[in-house]
Amino acid sequence: MNLSATIEILAGGLGSGCNPEKGRCGKVPSRMEDIFPVEPEATITEPLLSKSSKAYAEGLVQKKVPTDKLVATQTTLFPELVQKFTENGKLRNRAGHLPLVTQVGDKYYIEDGHHRLAARKLLGKKTVLADVAIVDGNR
Repeated sequence: MNLSATIEILAGGLGSGCNPEKGRCGKVPSRMEDIFPVEPEATITEPLLSKSSKAYAEGLVQKKVPTDKLVATQTTLFPELVQKFTENGKLRNRAGHLPLVTQVGDKYYIEDGHHRLAARKLLGKKTVLADVAIVDGNR
């Protein structure tokens, strides 16, 4: 997270003008790293958990994930999409899936749902419901 994002947090939260009661943010940061730490090389579940696979259906647990432990695996951020999710409050995508994260130790690597999870974090949510693949070992 950069210095300006840290200053915004100290001044009252990520994204100036975020209002959790109204479910909207006035200004969404334009960079993913202003919301989450970013490790783009960290994606590890692709061969293991194709969304159409049996492993996807059976190998995940739904649980509340702490938003301060989320790590982005993509660098691209579309502020207008994050804004949309702060306004509509949807956590499931069009196919009905929750965000997908991979837990390695105490980190949760976002595999799918970066914008939905960014919206939740900007609104000050401390935890978020996600489909979690748990991987033993270290990264």
